[in-house]
Amino acid sequence: TAGAITDTAVGEGEDVVGVQGSVCVGFVPYRFNSTAEEEQKTVKFLALKPSVWESLVYESSYVEAVVGEDLPPVKVQPPASNEFGSIRPTAWDLACEVSSGQQGEGYEGPYQEKFEFNRILGYGTLGAHHVLDIDEEGNIMIAPDRKS
Repeated sequence: TAGAITDTAVGEGEDVVGVQGSVCVGFVPYRFNSTAEEEQKTVKFLALKPSVWESLVYESSYVEAVVGEDLPPVKVQPPASNEFGSIRPTAWDLACEVSSGQQGEGYEGPYQEKFEFNRILGYGTLGAHHVLDIDEEGNIMIAPDRKS
């Protein structure tokens, strides 16, 4: 015999306003052993549908660094509208504008190294230089220390 969800309800004095989800009541057939008579057990659980952050805000919107320079992490801030049940993203992508900073005599154009971001591993390179990481929380570490 199979169990089934037969009711979704909120009990007296319980409040789940603003949360997408439901209190579910399930009835499951239960038998203590193979010779016992089958009973029906009631199971209650809360099923939630979390919402994802709609935008990302960082402590700083601009970072300038030279290759090899260590900076404190640029931390992601929870959105002001962060509601109960909202979760931060679990995948990240990043793009960077790259310039050489040289504009004097002998300068022959834009910086030739290309910025690339590895979304699977969460790190960015500029040419052959490892220049940044994004951790699982979304914080950006510029010129992370790879010695450890």
